[in-house]
This record gives sequence, structure tokens and C-alpha cells, in this order.
Amino acid sequence: MVGMAGFLHDPATLAVARTPLRLLAATMPLDAIGMLLMNAHLGAGRTTTVLEVTTIFPWGIFLPAALVVGPLAGFGSTAVWLVYVAYRVLQASVFVIGWRSRRWVG
Repeated sequence: MVGMAGFLHDPATLAVARTPLRLLAATMPLDAIGMLLMNAHLGAGRTTTVLEVTTIFPWGIFLPAALVVGPLAGFGSTAVWLVYVAYRVLQASVFVIGWRSRRWVG
């Protein structure tokens, strides 16, 4: 991985970072759609919905799941990154469903 080699020089660290980076790269388009629609909700005045989703999901879903999968169950950093990707996909899906429902229309 030429991109990471500019920042990471230890081969073991590069090996550990390779899979999470690929996971993030694969899901980046969906994450971008989620961020776009999150801001569209803000622009449409649905600030309470955005506040609830962006507060409850990280603190109520991602962090507890990452704690269970990583330190408690011992599945490692790649599993924690899989939980992160799942959390971002879930968050993006909520904003997509919310936008398609047109509940934001006056």
C-alpha cells in the first residue's frame, strides 16, 4: 500500500492497517450519501432528528458494540472497524429512509 507507506513504516503496522482501510474505502460512497442527507435534513429544518441520530447512534450503538466486539470478546481491531462501518451504514440508511419518507416537508 503506497498510500499508507508514507505514514507507516513498520511492516506489522501496515499489515494491521490494510484491512480497515479497505473497509472504509469500500463503504465511503454510502457514507458520503449519509453525510449529504444528514446536512439536507439540517437544511430542511429537521435539526432534532439529526441531533437524535448523531447522538444516540455513536453513544448508544457504536461505542457499546465496539466495546463488546473489541476488548471484551477479543475479536481485534478489524472487528471494531467492521462495527464502525456497520454503524455508519445504519446511520446513512436512517437518513436515506427519513429523506425518502418526505416527513421533512412542511
